Amino acid sequence: MNRFSWRGFDRELLAASLGLAIISAVVMVSAAEKVNPQLALRHGMWLVGGLLACVSVAQTNYRSW
Repeated sequence: MNRFSWRGFDRELLAASLGLAIISAVVMVSAAEKVNPQLALRHGMWLVGGLLACVSVAQTNYRSW
């Protein structure tokens, strides 16, 4: 049984999240160079976790509830 269905996948939510993630990563890298380079690493870890959460929410078919 296929657990993942593209029919209920919210592509707009994923695109918006990826856009925000890219913008925040660029801003964080440029700010972390001057303040603390460890902030960029911490931000990257949160970024990956947030994108994984976004993908799991985007694959939930909320229209069927």
